[in-house]
Amino acid sequence: MRRWTGWLGLILLCATLKAQTPEIASMLRDAFPVSQLKPGMKGYGLTVFKGTQIERFEVEVVGVLENANFGRPLVLIKMKGGPITGRQANIIAGMSGSPVFIQGKILGAVAYGFAFPREPHGLVTPLEDMLTTFDPRLNRQSARLTTTRVVHRSVRLAGRLYAGVHIGPNPPTAPNLAWARPLMTPVMVSGLSARGLERLRKKLEPYGLMPVMAPGGAGKPIRVQFEPGAAFGVALATGDIDLTAIGTLTYRKGNYVLAFGHPFFGAGEVEMPVTAAEIIDVFPSYLASFKLGNRAQTLGTLYHDGAFAVAGQLGRNAHMMPIRMRITNAQTGVTRTYRCEFFRHSLLTPQFIGIAVSEFIGRTYFALGDATVTVRWTLKTQPYGEIRYENRLFSDALAEDTVLQDLSYVLGLLQGAPDRKVELEGLEMEVVIQPGRHTAFIERLTTDKGAYRPGETVRATVWVRPVRAPSALRPYTFTFRIPYDATSGRYTLQVASGGEVAGAPTGLPMGLVRVLMGGGVGGTPTTAQMLREFQRRERNHQL
Repeated sequence: MRRWTGWLGLILLCATLKAQTPEIASMLRDAFPVSQLKPGMKGYGLTVFKGTQIERFEVEVVGVLENANFGRPLVLIKMKGGPITGRQANIIAGMSGSPVFIQGKILGAVAYGFAFPREPHGLVTPLEDMLTTFDPRLNRQSARLTTTRVVHRSVRLAGRLYAGVHIGPNPPTAPNLAWARPLMTPVMVSGLSARGLERLRKKLEPYGLMPVMAPGGAGKPIRVQFEPGAAFGVALATGDIDLTAIGTLTYRKGNYVLAFGHPFFGAGEVEMPVTAAEIIDVFPSYLASFKLGNRAQTLGTLYHDGAFAVAGQLGRNAHMMPIRMRITNAQTGVTRTYRCEFFRHSLLTPQFIGIAVSEFIGRTYFALGDATVTVRWTLKTQPYGEIRYENRLFSDALAEDTVLQDLSYVLGLLQGAPDRKVELEGLEMEVVIQPGRHTAFIERLTTDKGAYRPGETVRATVWVRPVRAPSALRPYTFTFRIPYDATSGRYTLQVASGGEVAGAPTGLPMGLVRVLMGGGVGGTPTTAQMLREFQRRERNHQL
């Protein structure tokens, strides 16, 4: 009976997987086989250069680079037409995914371009490989745009003969190699200051993403035919901060879509909103021409980020991580509330949270210098539930850096959890910033006598001096009992603020310090134990 039950479960699982993924075998009939390509064959590509109108550009096959793309081929093409040659833009960031047609069938997607080209050459990822992205069981390639490959086959570009092609984000170190790199994907940004945009740029550039200030109007519905060649948006964040990557739709079968022709983050299984997009214009540049556009209405969900493409399903909602921040400037009495949603990823989302917190605090409190900050937040997670935090902090520079310290520690702890997969479900934060230094020094510690017997009560007084009132010493008295089993000898009594551990090694988070110094945990602490210690520790305004 158990054997039959096992087989029944397997059959049901296979049926479920089949129902959730499209039939790839039938889609292969829409693809032009790479094996039938010959140099000199002509075709056309589709993309949007302005508005939502899909336009054609001409394509000529130059050759096939075998084993160039994680063991699979790439097709070298030459392009002309539209602003590619008409405005000397060459290959354009935002064209990733532009479908190329040969004899009425889709060869694949424009995905890679050459650095500082004199002529618009590009590399096409075949649709035959892109289709495997629909089914994660078939597409097991894990890749990032930072992955470097070299194809040792001579190619001629713009009249020059190269010994091979170096494919990667950084230039080749060997001589006489043509440098091909994944097309930069422009990310339309709204809601960030110049400083926030620079922070975002440093986070995104390693993934081949180019943050650009958006012209505004994100999310407004537009009329669009969402078919091969249409602008394809992927929302990383929505709300008071809006981040949307724009590429091109390569292939659609029913409600299933493919785009980009290369990895996005290389994150595998993901959930990000797929949106329509409107292109404002193409900006030609010697360094990297790019499309400028706006996100429009949400159409579905991106569910897989693979080596050869990204795959999405229309009509499906993405599960995002909501953030709500309430910030008060105690000096001006101004309180502002900000809301946004980020896509969920254990490695990437914490980086975006840090940018958002810094941005929102900077909008409300602008001073640089001494400030006392009261912070409360609740981080909702799976499987660790709600992690609650409250503390009073001092900052002598940027308040947002101080606010982020303990939150960054917890996010890093969750990100590196070796024992369980963690999902970030939401963050609610309240911050009150008071200019000035409302802190105190521990001046001295006294006890009612110098020697005690086991079981006796110690009466101790801590003398605290406020920073701004050097003559106003304030006493705080507390008592504790000497353990009955204490051995004879000399003991040291230390006192510190709750955010510190007297005599602890410096440079370590306090939750970890307590465990390392004997917090009652044997062996290597688990993530759950570390989180409990973090929430249990005293705060800075406590002794």
